[in-house]
Amino acid sequence: SAVNTAGCNWTRSRTWTATDACGNTQTCTQVFTYTIDRAKPEFTVCPANEDLGCNPAVFPSSATPTATDKCGGRVVISGGDLGSAVNTAGCNWTRSRTWTATDACGNTETCTQVFTYTIDRAKPIVTNNPPSAITALCTVTFANLPFVAPVFSDNCGSVTLLSMVTTPNAQQETCNAVYSRTWTVRDNCGNTAVFTQNITVPCCEGCSPGFWKNHTELWNSFSDYPVTQMPAGLKFMTTTNFNLYFNLPPGTNTFANNLTMNGAISQGGGGCKALSRHAVAALLSSASGLNVAYPTGTSNFMELYTAIRSALLIGNCSGTLFTQLEAISESDHRNCGNFETLITVNQAMNPEPEIAVAASPNPYTDRILFTISSEVAGIASVELYTLLGQKVADLYKGPIQKGEVKTLTYYPTTNNRKTLVYRMVVAGKVVTGKVIYLN
Repeated sequence: SAVNTAGCNWTRSRTWTATDACGNTQTCTQVFTYTIDRAKPEFTVCPANEDLGCNPAVFPSSATPTATDKCGGRVVISGGDLGSAVNTAGCNWTRSRTWTATDACGNTETCTQVFTYTIDRAKPIVTNNPPSAITALCTVTFANLPFVAPVFSDNCGSVTLLSMVTTPNAQQETCNAVYSRTWTVRDNCGNTAVFTQNITVPCCEGCSPGFWKNHTELWNSFSDYPVTQMPAGLKFMTTTNFNLYFNLPPGTNTFANNLTMNGAISQGGGGCKALSRHAVAALLSSASGLNVAYPTGTSNFMELYTAIRSALLIGNCSGTLFTQLEAISESDHRNCGNFETLITVNQAMNPEPEIAVAASPNPYTDRILFTISSEVAGIASVELYTLLGQKVADLYKGPIQKGEVKTLTYYPTTNNRKTLVYRMVVAGKVVTGKVIYLN
């Protein structure tokens, strides 16, 4: 039978007995020693898993694990080489080292150390509301610049906003001030990105009530330049009845029934009187092609008229509309000093029947297509001017035949992208018009 001598050590033996004829005996024994060991070795030290963070340049050198055997025999440890990188999900990766412990009876056990880490070398991006350059209303100040928060994202996780700084313009009280707003963001791996937005506050270029009051010759007839540019049905001049023009019931805001547009722009005082004079000035400036920054909720002459009428009907004469109209007409009058010359140059806005110019699109963005035609033969010239009377281009100078139609394309430079006046002359005939820049 098997005999356990100690621990995992066992013996079994065979015994023979030799007997001679006289009955004498002698024994002989054969002993087998062996080990019963079916248990795996045990690692007493297995290197701990490690998180190496982002973009590790090197991996830790191999550690030294230890193991024991249940039977106290010798244990051999092998392996420990760094395995291949495994992408577990997205930017997350692992690499591992595995050791194998083998005891004297061939039983084995393994020990694995896992390294987790992130590979992320991409900067955060903007996924919504990109901070592109914008042009604010001319009435905006540094304290109330428009703001829309961008939405940032990262390919590997969350994004932290480190800073958002808006830099005041050194001359922020002047028109055409440019402010810079800068966002600095960082992802979990330390990749940073900087996004900058320029905010331009343009000049308020409407002429003041005083200017229009002192220059009634510019709008005292339906053939004057500003009046010809007003929408059909909304044309007015100095003698137009104020209440009838805005379709106000008699006695609205205590306005006299015989109040004219010139009377409205000339009257003093606050409240609805102030609104009326700035309203008439704004409508005249709008029709005159000046770079008017329309108040909130309006973008053209018709919308401005509607907003003014609504405010007058309910007596809302000191609200946001008034504040913005006042700022537009009182802030900057650089163009108004040259406006009389501009009007004189363009008094001939009524087209001659013999020659014609069509501009499209109008308003335009990056190019203008002019189609010119003439019912008289001669030398034609087509020129472009700013509203200040400065020539920006000679579009054409040459012969034109009777009944001939020509097309001309103009690509304004960045500096010339603004409202422009064209002038065509053929055989002493003149036609002029205006193309508006849609910015």
